Amino acid sequence: MSGFLIALFCAIIIVAAYFLCFELKKPTAARLMPIVVLVALGSVGRVIFAFVPQFQPTTAIVIIAGAALGSTDGFMTGALCALVSNIILGHGAWTPFQMIAWGTVGALAGVVSKFRFGETLVGMTIYSALAAFLYSLIMDTYTVSSLWQIMTPSYALTIYSAGLFFNLLQMIGNIVFMLILYVPFNHMLKRVRLKYL
Repeated sequence: MSGFLIALFCAIIIVAAYFLCFELKKPTAARLMPIVVLVALGSVGRVIFAFVPQFQPTTAIVIIAGAALGSTDGFMTGALCALVSNIILGHGAWTPFQMIAWGTVGALAGVVSKFRFGETLVGMTIYSALAAFLYSLIMDTYTVSSLWQIMTPSYALTIYSAGLFFNLLQMIGNIVFMLILYVPFNHMLKRVRLKYL
C-alpha cells in the first residue's frame, strides 16, 4: 500500500471517528442550528471568493465558531465547510485533508479562546494569521503523500517552501475577514449559546 493511500485512509478514519463521536452525543436541534448556519455562510463565502486565490472568509468563520461554541463545534463547522463547499468546487482525495485542516483550525480556536488573550479580537486575529500556516501545513502534507513514489527530502522541502506565498495570501485574507466578522459574529453566537445551549 502506498504512502498516499495510508495517509488518505488515516484522514478518512479521523474524520469519520470525529463525526461518530459528535453523533453519539445526540446533539439537539438548538446546538446544530448555529453550526448549520455557519457552515452555509462559510461555504458560500468560499465559493464566492474562489476566483481570488486563498482569500476567503471560511477560515475566519470556522475560527469564530470554535471560539464562541467550543472546540467540538469548531471542528464540525470546519470539516463541514470543506465538505459542503467542495460540492461546487469539486471533491477529490484532498477533501478529507481539507476537512481535517479546517476542523483542526476550528478545534484549536476553541482551545485558544479559553485563554485571556484568546477572548480578544487581537488574540483571535493573531491566531487567524497563524492558522493560515497550520492549514497549509496539513494540505502540503497531503501533496507530499500524494507524490510518495517520487518523493525525496529535498522535493518535500520544495513543496513546503513553495506554499509560503499562498500562506501569506491566506494570512492576509484571514486577518481582513477576522477584523470584519469577529465582533458581530462572536457577539451573536455567544448570545445564542447563553439563550439556547
